[in-house]
Amino acid sequence: MKILDATTVIAISNEIGCPELIEKIAMLGHNLAIPSHIVESELLDKNTRKITERYVLRNTIQILKKNTVKEIREFQKDLPGLGLGECDSMLAYQKLRDEGEERVYCILDDGRARGEKPQRWESSLRDLLDCCR
Repeated sequence: MKILDATTVIAISNEIGCPELIEKIAMLGHNLAIPSHIVESELLDKNTRKITERYVLRNTIQILKKNTVKEIREFQKDLPGLGLGECDSMLAYQKLRDEGEERVYCILDDGRARGEKPQRWESSLRDLLDCCR
């Protein structure tokens, strides 16, 4: 499973302008997920929200409802400077790993998130895009 942060979805849908890349990645056998806080609070752009909703309806992307806001804020205390979206993604990753999921990757754009625990957080958008080539 690839846990996507808001910036990854925004980059693919708006900046790269290639929302079909999401479907292509899924067709290659990658399970894509976005934490619920990101969907509810960070995907505010109308285009990005519409694209995300379309892929959720098609089961191309699943919404992870692993964390409460209280849990995310508690997790965030140990990682000052990171937003709730990054913390929601990282905490979902941690919970999935604790549940025994072995192939879980957290795609994060924030260098502070990647630098905190590099051995634990898989984090490169480039790696995600490389899998499509």
